Amino acid sequence: MKASHYIAIGVRLFSVFIFIVAFRRILLLPEVLIYGTIDGIGASISFMIISAIVPTIIATALWLFPGKTANFIVRKEIDNDITPINPLEFSIVIVAGLGLYLLYFSISDSIYWLTVFNVSEPNSYASNGSGIGGQSKAAIIATSLEIVMSLTLILKSKTISRLIFKVAK
Repeated sequence: MKASHYIAIGVRLFSVFIFIVAFRRILLLPEVLIYGTIDGIGASISFMIISAIVPTIIATALWLFPGKTANFIVRKEIDNDITPINPLEFSIVIVAGLGLYLLYFSISDSIYWLTVFNVSEPNSYASNGSGIGGQSKAAIIATSLEIVMSLTLILKSKTISRLIFKVAK
């Protein structure tokens, strides 16, 4: 298989992901059209329609034309047959990918907790802070461990993959 074929498979999977996101928006449309709200909070009807229809159109186009999209992404001079990757190298890529996936969510959680921590601290603008409870402290610790775990998966992906192959034998 050529590189464009692999990219086309990725484009199809990406179109499925986009459609799932759009479908979640489509499920909100009846409430917005009838009541003008989402869970009691006012919502723009035109924004909700656009945010549901545009991703659906994009997902449909990517699903119907993955080859053309892949040829647009991959230049013809580098679209050669790809040699198969050995299982250890593939495992390294998967472990590093899982680490990047986990890092994405742990960074967003960290930003959230830093914001909560900053808002809850007493400052000159507020008379008192709301404080951080026990569950929030536990969630902050869990987020810190997620960051450490994701960085370990990324930086030590080769070692982890070798260990997995040793245990599997």
